[in-house]
Amino acid sequence: MCDNWKETWTLNSFAGLLSDAVAFDIDAKKHADSDFPLENRLARSSIMCAAFSLECAANACIERLPFPRIVVDQLDRVGVLEKYGILYTYRFNSDIDRGSSHFQFLKELFRLRNRYVHPKLEKVQMTITQDKSGDRYYTKPDNDTSTIPIMKIPCDFFAWVGVHSRVVVTETIRFLNHFFVTLCGLSPEQCSNLLAVHTQAPSHNATYLGRHERKIFEKVKDEYNMEIQFLVF
Repeated sequence: MCDNWKETWTLNSFAGLLSDAVAFDIDAKKHADSDFPLENRLARSSIMCAAFSLECAANACIERLPFPRIVVDQLDRVGVLEKYGILYTYRFNSDIDRGSSHFQFLKELFRLRNRYVHPKLEKVQMTITQDKSGDRYYTKPDNDTSTIPIMKIPCDFFAWVGVHSRVVVTETIRFLNHFFVTLCGLSPEQCSNLLAVHTQAPSHNATYLGRHERKIFEKVKDEYNMEIQFLVF
């Protein structure tokens, strides 16, 4: 006979989003210079998952603040940078340095994220070339060659490749290490309680990461020459 019991799980998509960002970036690197459309698609997926993971981490912590529900709902409406500032102020009763390179990265990434998820129509003059067989090719004008100042990646989403997603994922992990461990002084176990799936059983509680997420996170040290300090896996 099998034993069975009830557990209360607090679901959290942070680890899934961050592991997707890492996995898509690693795959983009594999297709560098061999399949640009696929590399671009993987790079865009990686960069957006990185942004979503940072937003998810902030939301997970905001949800745990011991404030009335109406206050938490109001805090949920503020921007991601403001949420990290609120969390720091709640812990230390002082303002966070938003001028640091870590927060400038966050500001840049979410400017890109907002443009990506709120696209607008754009009119451009395309150059059409037709060869002798009748096949037609188009060339998009190279008007938007600008890059964002800190990360040095193109403002044009459809120019992103693996080297760009590598920068974003690296900076995402660096930001999370900096905020949760360096600034807030949390241990990996404390961070996992906030950022991983949390289970509450009758006699114990625990945090949980999926096997596939752990396998991807185990690649980070070799791929990025850095360690994830904010999760136990």
